[in-house]
Amino acid sequence: MWFWALFNIAVSLILYSWIKAPLVRAYLIVNYVLIVNPPLMWIFFGLSHPKFIPGDVNYSIALVFMVMFNIVLCSSFVILKKVLPKSRIAQRRVVGHRLNFSPHFNLLVFITLALALVGFVGKFGLNSAGAFRMNENNGGSAGPFLQLMKVFAGFDLFAIILLGEMRLASKKVRPSLNAALLFLLGLSLTFAIASGSRSQSVTILILSVLAYRDLVRRNWMIVYPSILAGAPSIFLLFPLLGYYRNNEFSFAEARYRLRESGLQVSEIFSDVIVTRLNYHEVLGRVVDYVSFHGPAGGSVYWNNIIGFIPRLIWPGKPQISNNSRELGHQLDLVTLDDQTTSIGLQVVGEAFYEYGWLGLWVAVFQAAIFALIHKNFFRPHNPAAMTVYSYATFYILQRDGYFAVVPGLIWLVIGFTCFFFTFRLFLPRLTRSTPNEALPYRFSH
Repeated sequence: MWFWALFNIAVSLILYSWIKAPLVRAYLIVNYVLIVNPPLMWIFFGLSHPKFIPGDVNYSIALVFMVMFNIVLCSSFVILKKVLPKSRIAQRRVVGHRLNFSPHFNLLVFITLALALVGFVGKFGLNSAGAFRMNENNGGSAGPFLQLMKVFAGFDLFAIILLGEMRLASKKVRPSLNAALLFLLGLSLTFAIASGSRSQSVTILILSVLAYRDLVRRNWMIVYPSILAGAPSIFLLFPLLGYYRNNEFSFAEARYRLRESGLQVSEIFSDVIVTRLNYHEVLGRVVDYVSFHGPAGGSVYWNNIIGFIPRLIWPGKPQISNNSRELGHQLDLVTLDDQTTSIGLQVVGEAFYEYGWLGLWVAVFQAAIFALIHKNFFRPHNPAAMTVYSYATFYILQRDGYFAVVPGLIWLVIGFTCFFFTFRLFLPRLTRSTPNEALPYRFSH
């Protein structure tokens, strides 16, 4: 197993240096953390998942599939990026959006804050529908409009990314923009923690780093040690929010439970890295299951077609799911009496579970999505385009699988359409006489 783990690292480094697209590079890093790092923790430190079976050949096969998946993904990305055409709508409505050129800077910030407020109102709506906090029943009272409410509830993240990109593209320091950005970061983090979502909380922290990435680069000798020093506090979020969700969303009870557990920071770190972020164990179990029972056949991907039909038209539409709770039982990762814990396969594990070795074609499909996003929206110093690119990157990287990725992307398009249309409504049209010096951005074509 150690050979294939090191081989994965070598190939990933080659692919990382070859592919310059941040989206692909981020995905390679995620694959390393979730699938390649866990066996290294076992090899060098003796730390392993509670269900780990030493000597099982399926773990090595999982690493072989992982390296092949990365190679197919990156090779397909390079080819498809050259072959696939640019979207004229994306170039006209996003890259060429008037907010990228508007000299009305204070109005831009005001509209962005107003849209963020729409996002927070959406979160209150989700809370009323029982769909805001983790582990709550999502049936709620929002009916067929639940998904639309979720789209609006994400406007605060759109706004954070947009303000960050406006800040990076601005020619000068703007205190009002920084104040608005820091205010939104703090408020969004508060909402994320209140929801009990660990992934949302970590996402906000990452967005804060990205919004000030120029300062991070210039002051890396101070920033990096500070991040390492603050890492234990971040890891504490995982058990704290777990207790919070399991004790009727009471922070007082969660803090008490955490103190009573007697967990040390080192134990929490080990649990997060070796157990919660260990998808090598999941992929190994998938390989073992498929070798005995055969692949599932890909029927779960039909959800991408079913998801096109709104519940307003089809009220009895079945719940789009990959039966993640049942998967935990099939892979022997969850005890039979546990009916609440769900297991995500990640894209790589899902591909092997559905098609076996033929699941490598999923890497080509994934490369097509990556190529379309990168080719149409990666425009440094273009706030609108980089907002779409950054949020789409987070959306893709957080997916546990592609069993319903197409409906999700469609809702993402709807969300961005509403978000950017608001600027078209309230921003004055540009006149041809507007001099380039008056523009607040270093726009590059």
